[in-house]
Amino acid sequence: MDPQFQLAELTTHENSAHIAESLPDTWSIKDEWYSFAAEPDLEGVEYVITIDEDSYAPGDLAMGGVHPIAWKHCVNEGRAMYTAIGHREEMYDVPENITLIKDALKWTSGHGAKVCAE
Repeated sequence: MDPQFQLAELTTHENSAHIAESLPDTWSIKDEWYSFAAEPDLEGVEYVITIDEDSYAPGDLAMGGVHPIAWKHCVNEGRAMYTAIGHREEMYDVPENITLIKDALKWTSGHGAKVCAE
């Protein structure tokens, strides 16, 4: 992408694990934005955060349609969470990102909402 780091609008999604439920519905941060060849093809995947491609300039990296940035899913009895936020040191001072990380760690460590086969 050019420039490498861009301000973009993110959307927080409701999910069964309640990860990021205290975040605003939409919020903006400046980071490097990953694109993926396709949306995650995982059983039970739930998007936690998506990015609005109209809010920044992804260039040839645009996914079109839904562009997930953070998601969760169960792996048998385990829990997995992925986030593509955090390519700049400053991102670890952003309250929304810290909330996302804390909520994700809480859920993946087995606390909070019980949504996987246990």
